[in-house]
Amino acid sequence: MKTLALIVLLCSAILLTT
Repeated sequence: MKTLALIVLLCSAILLTT
């Protein structure tokens, strides 16, 4: 559960920064 949330947060951050 926590790992999934971490991946989602990372993906969203990457999408926002790019």
